[in-house]
Amino acid sequence: MRDLFDQYASSFDDHLQQRLGYKVPSQLRSLLDARHEERRSLTSLLDMGCGTGLTGEVFADLVEELTGVDLSERMIHKSRLKGICDALVVADVVEYLNQPGPAFGLFVACDVFIYLGDLLPAFRGMARRAAPGATALFSTETLQNSESVAQSGVCLGQSGRFSHSAEHVLNAAEATGWQSVERLSTTLRVERGVAVAGDLYVMSRPA
Repeated sequence: MRDLFDQYASSFDDHLQQRLGYKVPSQLRSLLDARHEERRSLTSLLDMGCGTGLTGEVFADLVEELTGVDLSERMIHKSRLKGICDALVVADVVEYLNQPGPAFGLFVACDVFIYLGDLLPAFRGMARRAAPGATALFSTETLQNSESVAQSGVCLGQSGRFSHSAEHVLNAAEATGWQSVERLSTTLRVERGVAVAGDLYVMSRPA
């Protein structure tokens, strides 16, 4: 995975935005903007799988501190050149969440959970690093009814990405103390003329 995104770093922004019609960061921002109560408590943001900083560019004006974490060193380098993040860390997202460190008021994961499979470890890690009243925004690829899938509600597709059922997401959230606030079905991107169906979620922690 690290090698793949290291190779992808130089063309990442153009490929996603121009060729795939990728708008997940702005879609998640719109969901948050509509929820004034969540916005009032924001001070720090963890951009999970920050890549080249596309998500950071959309959310930077909301918070005082923005931290990005990504597995790819070259992606982190591209993000550093933009000067958006206050701190950048090369690390596996779940491993980073399980380390001691600061608490965050906002977690954003755009097209990150599609590479993780079971979401329980990530949700548990976010809970460990969450400030009171924290908000989590993230996307998943929608698990289609026609796909053969185990009871876990997770399926690894031919694309090499995982899709998730809403039941899996909500069960992982409930088990780790996250409350579902909103779910929106959307198109994540268009690949070879085919729309990739996904879900956008807003989760929150008790204040």
